[in-house]
Amino acid sequence: MKTFKKSYLFFLAGFLAVLLTVSSCGNSSTGPDIDDTTEVEDPTDDDSPGDPIDPPPSDNFKIDSDDVTETEDGYRFNGSLIGINGNGVEFSIGEGEFEVELDTNGAIVSISGIGLPEFPDMGIYKDLLEEFAWDKIESHIEYKIGSEYIADTETDIPLNPDRYYVHFRVFDENRDGKFELRRRANDFIYDFYDMYIDIDDPAVFIKVQVPIPDGDGGNADDAVKSFWKKLSEKALEKGIDIGENIFEVSTDTYMIIGLSNEGTFTTPEYSLSEFGLVDTELFSAFNGFENLSGLQSHIYLKFARFPIPGTYQLLNITGDMSTYSENDNKIFIVDLLVNRAGIDRTDSYTGEISFSAPGLGLILEGILPSINEYTGRDIFGTDIDLSPIEGFYQYRYTLPQGGDNLAFMRFGGSFNTPVLADIFGENIKQYLFSPPTEKQFGYFNIGPGMDETSFYVESNMNMIIPSYGEVELGKSVFNFNSEGIYFLNKQGLPIGPFTNTTELEGSIYAGNYNFRTEVINDITLPNNVILGNKEFELSVSSDSGATFRGQVILPFDIGEASTSGELTDVGLTMSGMVSQGSELALTTGLNLPTRDLELTVSTDPDRILELQGETQIPFVGYNQMTGIINQDQFLFEGEVDRTLSFGSLEIPVSNGSLLIDSQSGVFMDASYEIPFLASRAVEGEITNEHVYLANAVNEDLTFSAVELPMSNGDITLNNDGVFINGTLALPHNLRTSNVYGSITSSEMKLTGSMASELTFYGVNFPVTNSTLTASTNSGVSAAFNIKLNNSLNARVTGNINQNGYVFTGSNNFSRGTSYLGVSATVSGSIATRLTQNGISLTANGSLTYKGALGNTITVHSGNLTVQTDWQNRSISVCVPGTNVCVGI
Repeated sequence: MKTFKKSYLFFLAGFLAVLLTVSSCGNSSTGPDIDDTTEVEDPTDDDSPGDPIDPPPSDNFKIDSDDVTETEDGYRFNGSLIGINGNGVEFSIGEGEFEVELDTNGAIVSISGIGLPEFPDMGIYKDLLEEFAWDKIESHIEYKIGSEYIADTETDIPLNPDRYYVHFRVFDENRDGKFELRRRANDFIYDFYDMYIDIDDPAVFIKVQVPIPDGDGGNADDAVKSFWKKLSEKALEKGIDIGENIFEVSTDTYMIIGLSNEGTFTTPEYSLSEFGLVDTELFSAFNGFENLSGLQSHIYLKFARFPIPGTYQLLNITGDMSTYSENDNKIFIVDLLVNRAGIDRTDSYTGEISFSAPGLGLILEGILPSINEYTGRDIFGTDIDLSPIEGFYQYRYTLPQGGDNLAFMRFGGSFNTPVLADIFGENIKQYLFSPPTEKQFGYFNIGPGMDETSFYVESNMNMIIPSYGEVELGKSVFNFNSEGIYFLNKQGLPIGPFTNTTELEGSIYAGNYNFRTEVINDITLPNNVILGNKEFELSVSSDSGATFRGQVILPFDIGEASTSGELTDVGLTMSGMVSQGSELALTTGLNLPTRDLELTVSTDPDRILELQGETQIPFVGYNQMTGIINQDQFLFEGEVDRTLSFGSLEIPVSNGSLLIDSQSGVFMDASYEIPFLASRAVEGEITNEHVYLANAVNEDLTFSAVELPMSNGDITLNNDGVFINGTLALPHNLRTSNVYGSITSSEMKLTGSMASELTFYGVNFPVTNSTLTASTNSGVSAAFNIKLNNSLNARVTGNINQNGYVFTGSNNFSRGTSYLGVSATVSGSIATRLTQNGISLTANGSLTYKGALGNTITVHSGNLTVQTDWQNRSISVCVPGTNVCVGI
């Protein structure tokens, strides 16, 4: 681990390059630039061509010559050409013969000539020339706009077509050789054919065939060399011959060097979205930036097939590089070029990276398995092969003597191969993998310590959820740091009934993952029952599959439930407890409290949503019930086997089944042991007011040895007791009686009314004011009025037994008549007796009249005779011994 911790900072040098086309000050150039140069127009005069003149003044040039003559479009001179930069500092350009062209306003538009050019001897170049010797070679010296150079020479030096440059080009290469900057202390040489100078900075551009100095330098730690050497050895183990170190460069490798005295080369600012990053806000939250800021630099390099320094030719670049020092120390460029030493600086590579081996994969193989060792978790694989499309690559050198600057190496961009498919080990890839896509984004940052190392991947991803299957997640984000691997998918996890969820996030560990999301939508079950979502969390892990927990709201206002469960390829299973105090609300108005109510959701199509627990039912109390909920109703069932109390009466109930129907009510089908009634199994409805057993009695009832059949008998049980009503069939043609009464432990007593008429002798006699009483203690009795004719409405009472019945009663009467020619009165009482055999009437009374003196004279006192004609409803009372009869 110590060896890795020392070297990992540089493990990804050359990962890929950003297409950071270096530009400056808003110009649309394809290479580095500096601030625009303001030309001062040279005044013209009226001298004729060929006449000696004084050279006109210029802010960019100064001429040292005694031989200046006018030409048709300017002037020529033999002498020294001196440049003047934007700060007014003069430097020698060269000595020779020159011809200057002016525009109509007297401004210099071109210079051409032959002479001995000078390397600028000012600023950083002055320090450079203290270490390098400059050999003057007769050359073409010219000055014109960049677009003309580009058109005439097709140079690959990135000139700005709108800027003006001084150009040195060897006059005769075969005779004079190349330009050389030769190190005075040794044989190290920068040689080149031509050179461009931007006067205003001045900035110098040359094209050389020598490599840039090794990036780790003589004074730097040798971690880079040892790391890349280790990778080269690993490549050889795989049978990949990558050649020697960077300093043995092939002849077709070249680079262009740009030097800015003022450090005005500026890399453009790029949004990482240009390299395939989608969620810049999230990336910034993790990594602290979302744009590549433009950096000013004193040096610019452009490469062609150039191995990135120190990588043993594993990484080759065709593109640009700029170097930036936060210390703003101009001398560091001299140190870099002269001493080839490491310096506190940031290097940015942009362009195309090619691999002389399985480049990036081989590089990552050198670092990611070591992270496994660091974390103690088998996270990353050991066989990695990735190919970047476009991106950025930066690294900062910080030497031991370099101060407080933290070193880093970072790179990111688009890939044309699934990133996750390559970098993760098999333990993770069995669950998480990227499908083939056109573009994915990856970012790697290596800090000075393992705790500051991180990587960020934005990729389409598929996930295997145990017991459920494969799920396409779409664009997902992985961020690795010292705390582990964080995962985020902003689309959520729409699986099964969870159609709308929040961001899916979590962590990845060695061989497993654990993600979570909050469910937003209500949950629709296969039977179309909807569970309201109050607070619901969905988790997926490689250990447990898809699990969830949270609060749901049950339909029909039953209440809320705390639930948990899992989702598999078969369906949804769930269990939980309904909140205490919930009620079953029936459409009939009945509300039934519940307790300890457990919810279960299963894959059984007949019992998808089931509830089990106790429900408080009127007159029954809390009873264990099991219910199902459908789209339109809920149904609960339970068993009853207990003694129920109704008033003071306790009734055993056995083999009972309870049914709760949300639409129609509560029903109980059970065997009832009610005094004076045979044991009976009957279904009845339960309300808050009573238990109603409809049509529960259709049998003979015994009232003190009198058996009377009852039909359509209903039993009502309530807090006041047990009550029965029905129709009793009375014997001996007494017809039926609708009765109602109660049952206690000691008596069943029913009361009702007689039939509206009784028939004797074929004649119907109206019955009114009737009362029938049937008691298990006293038998069956009745009292009623029977209208024998229009005058006699007899009130009778009596009992009914098995053999017959007897009803008796008496009525007083008084009738006027004539006796022996005088007014007389027959008065007394008539006794009525009704039996099943007929009507019997007897009378007792007297015949009286008033004497002459006003006294009452009794003719007869005693029994009277009664004569009846029932067909005509005629009743007569006659006085024995006389012929006196009166109608009743």
